[in-house]
Amino acid sequence: MGLPKQFLVLFLVVFISVTRQSIGQITFNELPNYSIKTVDSAFFDITSTRKIIPLDGQWNVYTDNEKDTKKYSVTVPSIFKGEGDLIFERKFPISKDDLTRFNAKLVFFGINYTADISLNNVIIYRHPGGEYPFDVALPKDILSADKDNTI
Repeated sequence: MGLPKQFLVLFLVVFISVTRQSIGQITFNELPNYSIKTVDSAFFDITSTRKIIPLDGQWNVYTDNEKDTKKYSVTVPSIFKGEGDLIFERKFPISKDDLTRFNAKLVFFGINYTADISLNNVIIYRHPGGEYPFDVALPKDILSADKDNTI
């Protein structure tokens, strides 16, 4: 009767920052030198049965029209101003051992807008918008072991 084994995969937070990057009519504001500090084990609920892969940092961002031609690199967490549908994409590996031992979930600190969250081209969650933290279980039958997975 031990604690459930979980694998926390992602932390997203929205911040205001200094660096700017533009994609068409959309301007991104990034937080310089941001990194998640996992030393607060109580906040992240870190135990010997949990492993964290932080996915903050560089993400590819593009519009559906530019999918094959123009991808921009944007640091997450960030905020943007402007209107348009954007696709945020990040690849991450999971070892066969971790996939077998852990139940994976994606943890968001907040997404302000509506979003379809997909894993390896399968929509696994539709977020209605709002700044509250939430998490999504990552189905093991969609995850690929020992190669890149795409969110």
